[in-house]
Amino acid sequence: MKRDIEVMLLQNIVRSAGSATAARASAGVPAWLATNYVSMNPTSGSPAAGATGTTAMTESTATASITEAGIKNVIKDTYEAGGAADLILCPPTIKQAISDLAQSVSSLRTNTKGDAPAHVVAAVDVYVSDFGTYRIVADRNMHSSEHVFFLDMDFWAVGTLRPFQTVELAKTGDAHKQLLLFEAGLISKNEKSSGILADCAA
Repeated sequence: MKRDIEVMLLQNIVRSAGSATAARASAGVPAWLATNYVSMNPTSGSPAAGATGTTAMTESTATASITEAGIKNVIKDTYEAGGAADLILCPPTIKQAISDLAQSVSSLRTNTKGDAPAHVVAAVDVYVSDFGTYRIVADRNMHSSEHVFFLDMDFWAVGTLRPFQTVELAKTGDAHKQLLLFEAGLISKNEKSSGILADCAA
């Protein structure tokens, strides 16, 4: 269930107060990021989302390979907007592509210590930019495989409306039934603190 919650928080959906026939919903991260938006394929005309969580991001009809220039653009935009993001959250395939941007097979770093076998470091886990240091974290539970988030976690939170609880349901014969109940929403304290690099391919 916690994985489902993580997928929902990163999904491109808008917030809704709900109605008599529809459940209320929380906006996902992409629906908040309006200011610091960069698309790897801007020619397809993908606009940024609204800044209040009520307008979903219009995703591109095509993707383009991620580049360091794209990464730098989001970092610069976030800095100029007053943000101090320090986390790059990306899908696994994009994480590998980012690592490939920094090195080729011929430049892989090797290390030996005494009689220990040599090992190869083929990953980039920290990116030091002109405007701060970023941890690069792969997330297998991201809803989309095309977007990279640049986040300042001080400005994101999860607001719990109803904590995890177990509710007994009516029995069916000898079978006991229970409902696991939880309700929460994503809180964006300032969307300018973070950014998104959209429509990426490995």
